[in-house]
Amino acid sequence: MTLDHRPFQEADAEMISTFPNSAEELFHMSPDASYPLVSGRLLAAAREGHDPTVGLADGRIAGYVNFVEVLEKKFCAIGNLVVHSEYRRKGVAAYLVKVMVQTAMESYAVRFVQASCFSHNKAAYALFHKIGFRPADMGQRLGLDGDPILLIHMHLSIRRWAESQAMGNDRSGFRTVNRA
Repeated sequence: MTLDHRPFQEADAEMISTFPNSAEELFHMSPDASYPLVSGRLLAAAREGHDPTVGLADGRIAGYVNFVEVLEKKFCAIGNLVVHSEYRRKGVAAYLVKVMVQTAMESYAVRFVQASCFSHNKAAYALFHKIGFRPADMGQRLGLDGDPILLIHMHLSIRRWAESQAMGNDRSGFRTVNRA
């Protein structure tokens, strides 16, 4: 499977809005959205965020991600990450996160990249940890059932990331993305 990416286009919204298969999956992607996700809500998130990006697997739309917050020369926060169920556990999410880390370095000269995941979302936590993100802070939110749940904020130091890339110690299994 060949992975690639490109900027999000408005025409992508209808398809990507079908990727969350349940209210819980949508909650992990965008906690404030209502299930089922409608394309208009995704378009609004893309407009409010930064660098909305579509992941492609063999030329087909397989995932979506953006930055929900950017503070140039400080940090970028990855958000709204979602992958079509057919492509889950096949490297698409890791590829998209790595693309966003590269974008944060090249476009915003940040010191770290942040990603947040709920404590019960073990797949997301494992993904970010494998790439090199480490827990930095925690907060609490209300879950779908109204009970409090833990939100873990993870950081990836750009300095450490760049050093690991230069030394060939990329634990995610993907080469650095070159954006020419």
